[in-house]
Amino acid sequence: MKTYRKRIIITIVVTLLPILAGLILWNRLPDQIATHWGVDGVANGWSSKVFAVFGTPCMLTVIQIIMLFIVLNDPKRKNIHYKPMGIVFWIVPVISLAVSGVVYAAALGFEVNVLAVCVIIPVVYSFIQFRKK
Repeated sequence: MKTYRKRIIITIVVTLLPILAGLILWNRLPDQIATHWGVDGVANGWSSKVFAVFGTPCMLTVIQIIMLFIVLNDPKRKNIHYKPMGIVFWIVPVISLAVSGVVYAAALGFEVNVLAVCVIIPVVYSFIQFRKK
């Protein structure tokens, strides 16, 4: 874990960045924020502003820490190629930024195509992770 300490800290900070954005936008956000959408792209789940700003990034940070702890304490970890290891490190931070971005944009009244975001993010993420180094 010491080898990955810097990367662990960076990914946790990135996972928590939506809290900073939420605090900056706090006075413009409504008290109830859409946090879930159906397959038709219509919001069907709502959360309080506090949960949307703090709860989601904090839950994702806990998931990130647990996931990294499990992967980095696996005795077979040395056999993992750097590309899949990159996915392990960056999947949760990317999801945190994307989810919070969509939630904040929708809360501020922007027209957000949630389904398009759900398709575009994995494609962009795959491109970034699997490019030749």
